[in-house]
Amino acid sequence: IQMDARAGETMYLYEKANTPELKKSVSMLSLNTPNSNRKRRRLKETLAQLSRETDVSPFPPRKRPSAEHSLSIGSLLDISNTPESSINYGDTPKSCTKSSKNSTPVPSKQSARWQVAKELYQTESNYVNILATIIQLFQVPLEEEGQCGGRI
Repeated sequence: IQMDARAGETMYLYEKANTPELKKSVSMLSLNTPNSNRKRRRLKETLAQLSRETDVSPFPPRKRPSAEHSLSIGSLLDISNTPESSINYGDTPKSCTKSSKNSTPVPSKQSARWQVAKELYQTESNYVNILATIIQLFQVPLEEEGQCGGRI
């Protein structure tokens, strides 16, 4: 069964609208607004500053102040605060020293290398624990002899 139906053509007539409301909205969206001029001026200033920096200085741009305190390769190779280095230099480990009841232990600042190693150890131990849990929950029950239908 086919129907011969179509929408009324009056809905789809094209007419050019020259209404003042349309012209007003187009002019508001044009690039001559104060905001776009401000943005354009700011972009020109930024480009001029960047071109001056690259022409004058053959060196790479200066680091941000926040990046100066980040980890570097040199800090990862620093072994000054690891347990092995404290034994080598004759210091006694904190676990061997007896503290009095009145003194509170002051946590020493650990090196970046120690912190990275500790984080890696924690990540790996979490991974091993997750694998052990998966084995206990899924593999062991599947391999039990007493299952209905036998072992898989």
